[in-house]
Amino acid sequence: MTRIAIIGAGIAGLTAAHRLQAQADVQLFEKSWRAGGRVSTRHKQYAFDHGAQHFYVKTAAFREFLTPFIEQGLIRRWDARFVEFDGNTIVARRQWGEGFPHYVASPGMTDFGQTLARGLKIQYQTRVTAIVEHDHGWRLLSDETPVGDFDWVIMALPAPQVAALMPACFSYAQQVSNTSMQACYSLMLGFPAPIALDFDAALVRNTDISWISVNSSKPGRPEDFTLLVHSTNRWADDHLELAREAVIEHLSAELARVIQLDIATAEHVGLHRWLYANIGRQQGPSSLVDQTHKLAAVGDWCISGRVESAFTSGHQLNLDH
Repeated sequence: MTRIAIIGAGIAGLTAAHRLQAQADVQLFEKSWRAGGRVSTRHKQYAFDHGAQHFYVKTAAFREFLTPFIEQGLIRRWDARFVEFDGNTIVARRQWGEGFPHYVASPGMTDFGQTLARGLKIQYQTRVTAIVEHDHGWRLLSDETPVGDFDWVIMALPAPQVAALMPACFSYAQQVSNTSMQACYSLMLGFPAPIALDFDAALVRNTDISWISVNSSKPGRPEDFTLLVHSTNRWADDHLELAREAVIEHLSAELARVIQLDIATAEHVGLHRWLYANIGRQQGPSSLVDQTHKLAAVGDWCISGRVESAFTSGHQLNLDH
């Protein structure tokens, strides 16, 4: 049976694995301790979906894929009170609902990836550091230690990581090298008591933050009041090396300025830097397959920076042609 390695257990890698496991022996390698990639939840004193905030459905394939998870209650509608800010002024309001549903995994976004990981062979906490030719196939190394020999290698990583790790013979190497992704900071604030906000989710323009959500308003979340704030991609790209405390201070000041409320009562403050958080809409194929060398790449970055794009890239992967 054909042996396939998939490097990366985010949504694209997990979807590709499910698609291929009926016809091949599929082994996933994931550097983290859990699956899901940026569809992620951080649990400490408070819980935060600090990566993807929600997702929606545009294609029939993704709708069909989600249906059993919706029926099980793993995927639930988030009927948020949504607003749009221009600076610190609310310029639009609407209620999310059944007409164009926004979904989250419940009780946390991480649960989606963890559920998709069931039944798959995944080696966690394994960072693949090299892919070398071996016996008419490919050998994967982790810090110079072999972790397996395979006929095919599929990389389900952000484009810059694919460019750094993929063998130079990959026929799409130049295209991947030319693909840039945008960074984002996630600011996480936990409060001992709710603060007076009249919205659950907000798109923000003309500031250095782009998104605010009352994370605790999502279905299935703990009752403790939590806010999740995303920086703009531009500000993150321009301040990648800024000290953690300086990032927290600036984004907190921007949040207070936008919502015009005191946030000093937060008793938990966390920060996460996503180096490869987003990408604009792409014009190429949904996955990159080099049949000659039996190498491939999948990911939301092949299409656009959305959860559905990650699913589509893995779902449409075809190694036969």
